[in-house]
Amino acid sequence: MNNGNLLSFYTAAFIVVISTSLLSHAEGQTNAHLLATDPATTFTLSRDQISTETRTIKHSPFTIKIPVGWYLLAQKDIDELHQIQESVAKSAGKSLPPLACGFRLDLTKDYPRILVMVIDSGRMPDEVLRTIDNEEWRSGIKHGTITAEQYSSVLSNVRAGPSVYDSELKIIWMEISAQVENYGSMKQLTALRLTKTGYVVLAYSADQSDYIKHLSSFVTMVRSLVIDKTFEY
Repeated sequence: MNNGNLLSFYTAAFIVVISTSLLSHAEGQTNAHLLATDPATTFTLSRDQISTETRTIKHSPFTIKIPVGWYLLAQKDIDELHQIQESVAKSAGKSLPPLACGFRLDLTKDYPRILVMVIDSGRMPDEVLRTIDNEEWRSGIKHGTITAEQYSSVLSNVRAGPSVYDSELKIIWMEISAQVENYGSMKQLTALRLTKTGYVVLAYSADQSDYIKHLSSFVTMVRSLVIDKTFEY
């Protein structure tokens, strides 16, 4: 595996872990500007289109269904989360694209949470996919988790579980657990849906005690994601 591919793994792992730690000192409080009504009827954004009939969001290069009972985060919250994410990434000498959208199950709580990001890092080669979860892959992921823990002030004891590639859905699944300051033991399942230009990152984060309870909603959401034909892997 060449250094460029390894670097992409490090960046992917870094993104995965940073998604867990999108916290600010103010985020321990409920944000008054979060959507308080059904997002399917209130959310409008020039770059996104949402269908009130099917509760779907279109954001290039994908269309995705909103999980039942989940609230779409307002753009102001998405921007704030990205600022925190970007500041941590920048300190590690990396740059991350803006978040595409995000969801919370309960507007009075930061978690459970689902965040979505589009990464245009180039098409992942087939030969790389055949090496998923081998020693070199795991080394790259571990490097990413160490980097994230080193540059994030709220993360500790980061542990990456096995990675699995679903060749039918074109998804790489990765599970990570960590201790998060002010929140305790957290767990995250991340799906990297491959595209012709990179991948769409969907990250579900929850307290250890709530993780399994809402996992099916996240998996249903991931399976609902449709990639635009011109960007299909």
